[in-house]
Amino acid sequence: LRMISESRFPYTIVQAPNRTTAAIQVGSGKDAQIYTAEEMVASLLEYAKRLANDAADGSPVTECVLVVPAFWSPAQRQALLDAAELAGLNVMSLVHTHAAAALQYGIERDFTNKTEDVLFYDLGGGAAEAALVRFSSFQAADAPAGSPATSQFEVKDVSWVDHGVGGDALEAT
Repeated sequence: LRMISESRFPYTIVQAPNRTTAAIQVGSGKDAQIYTAEEMVASLLEYAKRLANDAADGSPVTECVLVVPAFWSPAQRQALLDAAELAGLNVMSLVHTHAAAALQYGIERDFTNKTEDVLFYDLGGGAAEAALVRFSSFQAADAPAGSPATSQFEVKDVSWVDHGVGGDALEAT
């Protein structure tokens, strides 16, 4: 909230009606509009949905996978799921950011004859995350002779600092 109040945005933070959380008020007086965090995120997801629909040549996009930081609480995850529902999206899964990065890293690499440990580091705007991931391959016991091995990854450890460490803090110094 401190960052928002110091940024001079064209809205104010108010108590959300019938909730214990904050909301955003745009305008003042009888023209004031109040939006919850879920409604604001839903508007971003609706925009992303429109872009995806356009990229899919107009085919409706209704299912998605969303990426979240490892340190998000169950309440934050639920709020994102609520926002997706408001946007008309069916969330197939929530995936941690480091797992998504590991999947992208390993998708075009071959680990058939090696094991590789990779450290993924993410310095976001207000948080920092690090994850140690092991890439390897395995051959199923019941696989026919000569069949290819399957690549896999395992997240060995994750650590984060989610308050006051990140790009915003570096820029402020």
